[in-house]
Amino acid sequence: MPTRINRKPLIGICLFFVLIYFIFIKWKNPGNLCPFQVSRKTSVISEEGSLYEYDRKSPIIFIGGVPRSGTTLMRAMLDAHPSVRCGEETRVVPRILQMRSHWMKSQKESTRLEEAGLTGEVLDQAISSFILEIVA
Repeated sequence: MPTRINRKPLIGICLFFVLIYFIFIKWKNPGNLCPFQVSRKTSVISEEGSLYEYDRKSPIIFIGGVPRSGTTLMRAMLDAHPSVRCGEETRVVPRILQMRSHWMKSQKESTRLEEAGLTGEVLDQAISSFILEIVA
């Protein structure tokens, strides 16, 4: 019988990292002149020595599907191409996007976020930066 994963610790950890991210933005910018982070580039060097740079405006493709539908085979075939880089499968991206959707749908949560100064735009930037760090 498969064991069930408790989601509360995972959600708590994700919220902790999002909170830490915003604390560092406020710490780096105490005057609040520009509360948004400039598009930061992430650089990755491939096994062949090629340098790839990503930022939050880079086109990223996600392959998704139900179990046993061939998504792992698709990823392996795409990864064989020299111009395509595929990361490992992760369940973090769908979960954090689901959390964002829940926060925006819940009037109570969205009010709390607004009162804390976390607008939808700030939240989107934090989530996109977090996803880019995981994917790239």
